[in-house]
Amino acid sequence: MLKTFSSRSPKAVASTFLATGLFAVALAVPNPITGTPEAKAAGEPTFGTTFQPYVPVDGKSVKLQRSNNQSFDLSDNAPDPARFTVMVGTTPNPVTSVAILQGWILKMNVTNGITKNAVVTVSYSAAGDTPNKIKTISNVAALDFGPLTATNNISTFVQTVPNAPGVSTVLAGEENATITVTPPNSGPAPTSYEVTSSPDGKTCTVDGPSGSCTITGLTAGVAYTFTTVAKTASGSSPAGLASASTTVLAKTAPNTPGVPTVAAGEESATITVTAPTSGLTPTSYEVTATPGGKTCTVAGASGSCTISGLTAGTAYTFTTIAKVSTGNSTASTASASTTVLAKTTITTTATTVPASTATTIPLTTIPAGYTPSWDKEPLTDSETDANTVGYFPAVSPGVIIITDEMGFTLDKKNGIKPKIRMKNYAGKIKMSISASYKVGAKTKKYKCTFAPFGTTKKIKTSKWRWYTPKKACILPAPLVAAVRANTATLSASGKWSRQWLTTSKKARPDKTKIKPRTLRYTMKAKPAAVK
Repeated sequence: MLKTFSSRSPKAVASTFLATGLFAVALAVPNPITGTPEAKAAGEPTFGTTFQPYVPVDGKSVKLQRSNNQSFDLSDNAPDPARFTVMVGTTPNPVTSVAILQGWILKMNVTNGITKNAVVTVSYSAAGDTPNKIKTISNVAALDFGPLTATNNISTFVQTVPNAPGVSTVLAGEENATITVTPPNSGPAPTSYEVTSSPDGKTCTVDGPSGSCTITGLTAGVAYTFTTVAKTASGSSPAGLASASTTVLAKTAPNTPGVPTVAAGEESATITVTAPTSGLTPTSYEVTATPGGKTCTVAGASGSCTISGLTAGTAYTFTTIAKVSTGNSTASTASASTTVLAKTTITTTATTVPASTATTIPLTTIPAGYTPSWDKEPLTDSETDANTVGYFPAVSPGVIIITDEMGFTLDKKNGIKPKIRMKNYAGKIKMSISASYKVGAKTKKYKCTFAPFGTTKKIKTSKWRWYTPKKACILPAPLVAAVRANTATLSASGKWSRQWLTTSKKARPDKTKIKPRTLRYTMKAKPAAVK
């Protein structure tokens, strides 16, 4: 039965209680804490004779419970909160209010949360300053999801969860912010921190007892605050107070571009840049070769450029920097290593080049419009086409040679087939041809699709092999005449889904990903200068 409060004159007691919150092991051996005649004589409320102090699981208060559910002997109401002092370790935790629960539990609500395994000291001060009116009794309370028995003379337990960190400092960046954490001023040293932005809720991590981290992808012009949680292996602290509001800056430079792709040439290389996936759109790129440091420029948001004057047989890598008027990106990751080819020569006759030209000439001095020969085996697989224009034969049958690896054959019935040479790569090729031409005043359109050709088989030995579809597309005679008369052109487009020949995988031996190739070619009449 609960004892009711009356208007009797108040009695007093002065006791100091040491409590620890949220331990995994319960402490036993009950030990009563009794009031003293000196305290009672002071006219203060009497708290009874036996107590069980503990910290509840929410860590927001300290409770003092009478043993055996005996009610507190209070005359009018709970004591003044100012009479109570709660210390968490060596840090005061002000008591905001005191309440009586169920008649036998005295609850002291505190300002700051009490972390797991914190050592908590509770003191009550009677009126006046006579020494015997403040009693100090060493008591330790433990909690395993419920009130446990207080005991005397228990060894102090070590706090393993950090206290809340201090207010972080923030340095605004371009769509990012760098946050420097402030460690707690007491308690265990954190092993890491998690910083969270508001708004957005983006995070970054600081490893170690102090330091900084950067949150990226923030919105320019938005004011952010940042809170920090300190961590150890045993748990996390409450969040520290939010930082000062910081406005994130706008970007002045593009993001870093992706890895470029490279096609080896004869003492040259053609580099195709990869645009950044986000951020400002570049207006140009600068490509740099290593070794040597030679450069070329791509104008616009994407595209390719060629660096010439490279050393044959040397393996080069290439990096790109994206640019806008207000700044440059950091350099991209280097491309895959690419070995530059040596200059080659071809033997010609007076029927294929002007008689005044020597029979053996460098490729770089071939007259405009001259086409390469299929009789020369390439030194390496091309990643892109060095040339995309082929010249239609004046008579059928004939060949339309576009590069050393790509061309078309034309039979005596004007049946046309693509012909592609592969060495290290395999895969199926889908291709179609189309044209628009006139018969009299009427415009006609032609389109034909070849059956997919190539191979997806894994072949043990790499060597140059030709692939062509089984069935040709038959060109209408008026179209053939129009192409030869230079009043029409024949276009070919296709997709080559590539894989590595000896593994059938979509990656090269160096782990770089193999991308499909887009094939686009034009066939037209041969210029008179090279007939």
